[in-house]
Amino acid sequence: MPRVLGEGTSPMGVKAEAEIEIEFPLLKMGHIVAEAVQPELENPSTDRSRVELFVKEGGEVALYITATDTSALRAALNSYLRWIGAITKTLNIFEELMQGSAEMGTRV
Repeated sequence: MPRVLGEGTSPMGVKAEAEIEIEFPLLKMGHIVAEAVQPELENPSTDRSRVELFVKEGGEVALYITATDTSALRAALNSYLRWIGAITKTLNIFEELMQGSAEMGTRV
């Protein structure tokens, strides 16, 4: 569940920050999610927020977002959570397809 850590002015101009941890049923899913969002982390569309993403030992994805204001924080949160949601849905659909083809004795 998203947790807003604080809001106030810091020496770096950061006024808002959030920390999110997302658990996945499989360790590999966290690594796949991290790899899939890596291009966004390397080339952010704005300089109003900064995002760091880590895969923890248990496979959870930890997302740390700092922003210049709450609007930028909300935009970054929405973007990353939607990307992670889309990646997760795609992985789940792929897993269902693989299970179905294994039951039928065919390959996808």
